[in-house]
Amino acid sequence: MNLYRTLIAAIIALVAIVPAGGSEWRSNYGKALTAAKSAGRPLLVVLDIPGGVETRFTHARLDIDDDTETALLDLYELCRVDVSTEYGKKVATAFGATSFPHTVITDRAIKNIIFRKSGGFTDQEWVSTLLSYQNGSAPPPFVCPNCPR
Repeated sequence: MNLYRTLIAAIIALVAIVPAGGSEWRSNYGKALTAAKSAGRPLLVVLDIPGGVETRFTHARLDIDDDTETALLDLYELCRVDVSTEYGKKVATAFGATSFPHTVITDRAIKNIIFRKSGGFTDQEWVSTLLSYQNGSAPPPFVCPNCPR
């Protein structure tokens, strides 16, 4: 748990020197895309059906304060699209999403998808995902130092 607190403190320190995104969830993918390109931030897109129990994006409350979650989200441009609308269905088709919620993160250039997941997140998965892709690139693969090669 001490490592977790140290990690959170490091995030807060990093966010202090990175321009903030604003943690505002846009509902228009085109506007979010333009903002992400302009800001040079990765784009975090959530496709869901807000009225559905199994299809809406939720995660349990983070075991950290709201300011820290906001600080993590400030590293991204945010877009949440309701796929029960005609517009949302077109966006979902463009991403190839067939089950919801569906989460996508792009690189900073908004040219490549570096993360994709259908379904919900646990608190730990959510924090880990936000941390892993905050720089707009896929994290390096894990190499086991003690595993035979």
